[in-house]
Amino acid sequence: MPVSPAEDSSFDDGNGDSNSLNSATTSLSSSIYNSHFVYGGRRYHCYRGTDYNLPIDDDEQRRLELMHTLWQVVGEGDIYKAPIPDNVQRVLDLGTGTGNWAIQFADSHPSAIVLGIDTSPIFPTWVPPNAQFELDNIESTWHMSSQNYDYIHIRNLSGSIRDWPALLQNIYDHLAPGGWLEIQEGAITEPFSVDGSYKKGGAYGRFNNLLRDSAVKSGKRLDIVPELPGWILATGFVDLHNKKEVCPIGRWPKDEKYKERGRWGLENLDLAMEAYGLLLMTQYGGLDEVEVREIIEDGKNDLWDKKIHMCFGMHFIYARKPMEGESTWT
Repeated sequence: MPVSPAEDSSFDDGNGDSNSLNSATTSLSSSIYNSHFVYGGRRYHCYRGTDYNLPIDDDEQRRLELMHTLWQVVGEGDIYKAPIPDNVQRVLDLGTGTGNWAIQFADSHPSAIVLGIDTSPIFPTWVPPNAQFELDNIESTWHMSSQNYDYIHIRNLSGSIRDWPALLQNIYDHLAPGGWLEIQEGAITEPFSVDGSYKKGGAYGRFNNLLRDSAVKSGKRLDIVPELPGWILATGFVDLHNKKEVCPIGRWPKDEKYKERGRWGLENLDLAMEAYGLLLMTQYGGLDEVEVREIIEDGKNDLWDKKIHMCFGMHFIYARKPMEGESTWT
C-alpha cells in the first residue's frame, strides 16, 4: 500500500517551503499546503485523497522547469501544435505543475483567460493578469466554472491518471463545439535505438520494466501513449493528429538539432529516474529503498554511456470537438 502521512515515521510537520498562491485567484487554508509527507528524502503531496507518485519538492520543481524547456526545444519553439486562433478566449491547462506552460501561453495570448489546475500548490505567486491557478483533483467532480473552453491542454500526465476515458469525457463535455484538446506526452516506457545499441535487457531496461510494472500495479499507468488516440476518438473527437518527435538521450547525435534535444533529454531523464521510480518501485514493486536506488544508479550509467543511443518518442496529440450537427463518421 502507498505510504500515508500517518504511517510514515518521517512525516513532515508542515513547515515546508511550499509557495503561496496569489490571493486574488485562489484562497487556500494552510492545511492544504501542509498536506505532505517525506519519503526517502523527497517531499510528496497528498490532497483530497490523491496518491500522486511524484515528489513536489524543490528538486522536482527544477526538473519540471527542465521538462518545459525540453518540450520547447522538441517543439522547435512552439508550446502547442493545435490550430487554435491567435485570439483564443478560454484556455484550461490540466496538471499545470509549476505553471510554466500556462504563464507562457497567457503572455503570448493576451486575449485569453488561462486557468491552470493541479493538486499541488506549487504555482508561482506573480503571474500575468490573464492567468489564474486553482487547486483541484481533475479526476474528481470538476469544480471549475461550467463555461465551455476553447482549448484544453495536458502535458506529462502519464502515471498520474487512473481513468483516462473518464477524464477525456470530462474534457469533451467542457469544450465548446469546435474547441481543441491537445495532449503532449512522452512515451517514457518505450525507449528504443535505431542502431540496436539500446538493449531491453540492460541496466536501463531493467529499471524501465520495473517502473512500468509498478505503475500498472498502482492503477496509474505510464504506458498509455499508444492508446491515447483510440481513447480520444472513442470519446467523439474528430480531426485527430498524432505528431511524433524523436528525442535522443545524450549528446551523441551528430545533427545539431538532435544533439540539442539530447542534451536537455539527458538532463531531464537523469533527474526523472528517481522522481518517477523511488516511491512507485518501493510501494508497488516489492523492493526496498536501497535496491531501488541501486537500480536507478545502474540505469543512469546507461544514460551517460555514449555508446548507447537511446531515444524516446515525444507526442503532440490534438483533436477537435465537432460542431453541433457535424458528422463524426470518417
